[in-house]
Amino acid sequence: MILTTRFAAIPLLLGLSACGSLVPPTDIPRPPLREDFRPAAASASAASSAGASTAASTEATTGASTAASHEWRGFFADARLDEVVGLALDQNRSLRASAAAVERVRAQYRVTAADRLPEIGLGASATRQRTANGDGATTTYGVNLGLASYEIDLFNRLGSLEGAALSRFLAEQETQRSARLSLAAEVATAWLSLAAAQQRLVLNQALRDSQQRSLDLAERQYALGAASGLDRARARTAFEAARGDAAESVGAVTQARLQLELLVGQPVPDRQS
Repeated sequence: MILTTRFAAIPLLLGLSACGSLVPPTDIPRPPLREDFRPAAASASAASSAGASTAASTEATTGASTAASHEWRGFFADARLDEVVGLALDQNRSLRASAAAVERVRAQYRVTAADRLPEIGLGASATRQRTANGDGATTTYGVNLGLASYEIDLFNRLGSLEGAALSRFLAEQETQRSARLSLAAEVATAWLSLAAAQQRLVLNQALRDSQQRSLDLAERQYALGAASGLDRARARTAFEAARGDAAESVGAVTQARLQLELLVGQPVPDRQS
């Protein structure tokens, strides 16, 4: 009678396990945003978003995709800028800490997903015993395999915990991706600022040299009496202003280079070829 009751309880437990989850549905509408910042990826965004959830679960169990860490490659036309951005992403300590956080959350997700699987117990034993007459001995080996523990997921409790762990992993992964793209954008901005400062320096130095020649000509004209003192003073004023702009451009180039090296974490090659 007891055996019959136990077997009769199995359909009841299976029915309770199929009752569904007590977690309320969270069907949040997705905004019409592109999956990538490249113009060529706009047409492929619809196909990639269809399998996003499945790919995310597979990626969490098999390992992080390396495409996100190199998705900025090919966006910049300058190969030297790609090299500098790669150096910045490799040397940044905050990104290393973020990668470690992603691995930690991934491990937590795997542990949570493993709770839904049954635990199997395996044991082995060996017994050696002498015979009654003492002429020899017998050895007995035994192996035990059985179901150690298994929790029936009533009301999808374990499934909800697994979904929450997966959501935390995906959120941490997107945080790391955002940090990488932000650093790449900052390095590109600093690189272009350095290029602009170097171009201004070249122009101001050329203007300073031109004003120097004009001042020398005004000095000779003043010595010959062909120009007044006012003309000479105007030429000197223009030269001093151009020299000040050139000196200011040198400081701007130095500051822009220091800012870029601060983002990269090491000295960078010269912007000009």
